[in-house]
Amino acid sequence: IHLVAHTHNDPGWLKTVDQYSTGANNSIQIANVGLILDSVVRELQEDTNRKFIYVEMAFFNRWWRRQSNAKKRAVRKLVAEGRLEFINAGWVMNDEAAALYTDIIDQHTAGALKVATEFSVSASPRVGWQIDPFGHSSFQNKAFRGMSFDGWMVGRADDQDMAIRAATGGLEMVYRTAKGKSSNGRVDSDGIFMGLMHMYSPPPGFGFDVLNGDPPLQDDPLLEDLNIADRFQIFRQICLAQGKAYNPEKEGKDKSMNIILTMVTEQQLGPTSPLVVGVLDSLSWNTYRARRNQASRP
Repeated sequence: IHLVAHTHNDPGWLKTVDQYSTGANNSIQIANVGLILDSVVRELQEDTNRKFIYVEMAFFNRWWRRQSNAKKRAVRKLVAEGRLEFINAGWVMNDEAAALYTDIIDQHTAGALKVATEFSVSASPRVGWQIDPFGHSSFQNKAFRGMSFDGWMVGRADDQDMAIRAATGGLEMVYRTAKGKSSNGRVDSDGIFMGLMHMYSPPPGFGFDVLNGDPPLQDDPLLEDLNIADRFQIFRQICLAQGKAYNPEKEGKDKSMNIILTMVTEQQLGPTSPLVVGVLDSLSWNTYRARRNQASRP
C-alpha cells in the first residue's frame, strides 16, 4: 500500500500561472504553489523517511529562481537521495486531445532540460503522471516510450470503461496502441505499463488538508475524540476494495502486490502541511503495524 503525497498544480486553470505561483488573487481560488513547495522541502528535511513527487516544471522554475543558494543545495540533496522525485516533469501536464504532437514534445523537452540542468540526468523522470487530462491519446503512449519511461499513471477515463475494468481487476495493463507502420516501415506495436486511478484525490473521508474539512486521525489516548481504531478499519476496507480492482481473483492471472493511494489533491499541501503530513505519518505507521511492512512511507 503506497500512500503517495503529491500536489496537482494546474498552470493556468482559474488563475494565471503567476497568480498561482505567488498566491495572488485568492478571491478566485485559495492557492499558492510557492508555499506548497516551501512546505514540501521543510517537511522532507524534518524526516528522512518522507518522500514527495512533483510534476509541473513551470511552477518549480518560478519558485526555484527565488531560492537562496543554501535552499538550492538542500533541494539538490533531497533529489539526490530520491526523496524529492520529479515525475512526468514536463513544463505542464499537457492535454492529450487538442495538443499537437510537436507541442507535447517541446514542453516535455523544456521540463526535462530544466531537471537535467539544475540537478542531473539521473534525476530525469521515469514515470508519466497524466492524472487530469480529459482522455488519453496513442501519441502520449508513443512519446513516453520514446522518453524511456517505465510506465504512466492516469487519473481520468470513461466512467463505463473504468467500471468494467474495476469489476474485472483490469485497472492495470500494458497499453498497446493499434498496430501501424511508421515512416521507416517498421510495425509499431510496443506497449507501456499503465495504471488507472480513481482520480487523484484522497479516499473519501481521508482528505486531511484544512480545505477538505475531513476529521483528522486522533491516536493519542490521553486526548478526546480518539478515533484511530475505527478510522483505520474504514481505511482498511477502502484498501481491500481497491485491491480487488487491481488484483483479479482469477486463476491464471498475474496479481500485483501494490496499490497506490493519492493522499493530497489539487493545489493542496501548503501552509497546513504539518497537519497533513502528521496524519499521513500516523496512518502509514498504523498500516505498517497491522500488516507487517505492507505500507510505504509517504
